[in-house]
Amino acid sequence: MSHLRLILCRVEDDQPDKTTEIAAVDLPETKLDDFTKETCLDILEERTLQAGHALMRPLFEAQWNEVDTRLADVERRMGPILAQSGSAAPGNREALPLETG
Repeated sequence: MSHLRLILCRVEDDQPDKTTEIAAVDLPETKLDDFTKETCLDILEERTLQAGHALMRPLFEAQWNEVDTRLADVERRMGPILAQSGSAAPGNREALPLETG
């Protein structure tokens, strides 16, 4: 017997086969007794939505951490340069480039 699992993972750009699992959600076992012709699609849709919603929080957190880390890195590297040139007030992230190459 087997079941379905949704996996959220980070993929390394320079090594696409290298992944780090962030979260996993197992879908409930499919018992045919749970389904009728009238309710089959509704049950499958509900299970799919529940699994997707369960992954949304860790996905949001992972994205937030990525952006926060990149912005902190840019600010750490560019802060002294921008402060000397007067291009940006301290903490003004609007003037900081997000793409760091």
